[in-house]
Amino acid sequence: GTTVLENLRVARGDLDADEARAVLARVGLGAWLEALPDGLDTLLASDGRTVSGGERRRLLLARGLVGPARILLLDEPAEHLDPRLADELVTGLLTDPRGLDGTPRGVVVATHRLAPLAAADEVIVLREGRVAARGTHADLLADPGYREALERELATERAR
Repeated sequence: GTTVLENLRVARGDLDADEARAVLARVGLGAWLEALPDGLDTLLASDGRTVSGGERRRLLLARGLVGPARILLLDEPAEHLDPRLADELVTGLLTDPRGLDGTPRGVVVATHRLAPLAAADEVIVLREGRVAARGTHADLLADPGYREALERELATERAR
């Protein structure tokens, strides 16, 4: 296994402790980090037993945010999170995609969740591998299929 800090340094070897804490807070892992017995020096098991699925996703996202890539391609970045936290995380990435150094980044998010896409510049809806619709979230609300999918998503969350 590696420590939390070493795990993040896979993306940028010179990452310091303050930057690591900042990026972990940005992806919603600040409280998790504080609860770890040795903070950034806590050893993470190589088999994933020490982190949940949602924590693992957010650690990978934190790596992406500290790495040099200028375009982040994120596949279900909020998987395994409760819907509110998932939406906050994706909305934050779409509204402020800058890296730790302030460098602007492009963000492409592949997701089934529609609610946070209000923050996206453009939404491309795929059906059976083809572009079925594209536009802003607000534009796509005029499409009955998109609107119904969003309403189902929100109704399912209210029922929980």
